[in-house]
Amino acid sequence: MSRPGDAGPGIALLDVSDNSQLEAIGTAIAKRAQRAPILVVGASSVAQALIAHWRSPPHARDGKLLPANGPVLAMAGSLSPVTAQQIAAASRYDQIPLAPERLAHDEAYLHEQARNIMESLRAGRHTLAYTSPASARQPSMIAGIAKELAAATGALLRTVLRNVAVTRVGIAGGDTSSHAVEALECWGLEWLGQLDSGVPLLRARADQPTIDGLELMLKGGQMGGPDLFDRFVGVA
Repeated sequence: MSRPGDAGPGIALLDVSDNSQLEAIGTAIAKRAQRAPILVVGASSVAQALIAHWRSPPHARDGKLLPANGPVLAMAGSLSPVTAQQIAAASRYDQIPLAPERLAHDEAYLHEQARNIMESLRAGRHTLAYTSPASARQPSMIAGIAKELAAATGALLRTVLRNVAVTRVGIAGGDTSSHAVEALECWGLEWLGQLDSGVPLLRARADQPTIDGLELMLKGGQMGGPDLFDRFVGVA
């Protein structure tokens, strides 16, 4: 940030030792932004600092959410051991395994699985679709199609949400999350709270009415505790 009397823009590096300091940082950022455009680079703590300044209550408190309004859709494109553990612990979902190679390269298979997911959601059931390493004959082959697999998972999500109304969607996998946001054609993401370390709860902003306002969990494959998917459904 610039100091009074500076000839040009300056740079400030801010760090905190505990969360009680976030509000002061958020206040400083907000006041500076009211005078002139400001570039702020950081992790979710930037959003937390501004939320603290605005005193907006987070939707996710202590990693817990209120129950979702309707069935929840979760999609896991990560093959990490952490995500595998989370899938195994998810007891509140219909689970639909996806063959990675076929999903990445077979459009007919993608649409077949989209129909299976839509059928489950229309029946009012929380649904978790995940790429299954057990269906992959060669792990090295899966690593080689990682980008294609992430893009296919994004296309699968887009197909489902064009046909079924869902208000809460969780995505596991770093590349998968990026492709999912691209597939949803979001122009903005609003921070609502923190579900777990490195796992934010967001609200999608998009021109498409069925996407705008969607509650969205995005997480890397290695992030979150074993019960994350069940907590994402919500606790009464």
